[in-house]
Amino acid sequence: MTTPLPGVAGLYQAFDAEFPPSEIPAGCAAVLGYTSGQRAANIWAPRQWLPFAGIRQFPCHVPDFGAEDPVSSARTAVQAALNLGWAAGMPERRVIVCDAETLTDPEWYAEFANEVDMEEFTSVLYGSIGNALLNAASDLWVADWGVPTMPDGQTIHAAQIIAGVPFGGTLVDYSVIDHWMLARGGVGPRHV
Repeated sequence: MTTPLPGVAGLYQAFDAEFPPSEIPAGCAAVLGYTSGQRAANIWAPRQWLPFAGIRQFPCHVPDFGAEDPVSSARTAVQAALNLGWAAGMPERRVIVCDAETLTDPEWYAEFANEVDMEEFTSVLYGSIGNALLNAASDLWVADWGVPTMPDGQTIHAAQIIAGVPFGGTLVDYSVIDHWMLARGGVGPRHV
């Protein structure tokens, strides 16, 4: 369901989890799941995407800036998305989230994002708000816990507002995302 959050114009609720729950948390219009990267604690298996076929889906790549070449890392992220059925070059290019957490290296991220763009996807950098802004990313998903609003800054399209909430036998994190982000999420079952 893609209903905006009550009382929050133009924002939608999303969730992510290291280990996905078996169902969609109430009110969520989108999910972010882990698809690749050397620092990913748990890559979601294709079957783990199936419960979320009815909402927008975002693949998340968790690189190690110090250990990975940015171009190769971007190609790995794109290939993981393609292998799971995300389409490149859509009218609104699909987003691949690059989870930097607290890593900062604007040159590394610029090369990564450029390669993702060359592969006809859009890179969105995720990280804590202070560190994410230092990476000079064009598009951001920041951790800014608290009130479900979009913080000021570079082009911020999503904000994680709460983390570690028990749901469905796992812990989920909740975010708010704007319409730009929602429109660039994949839909449908991932390939199994």
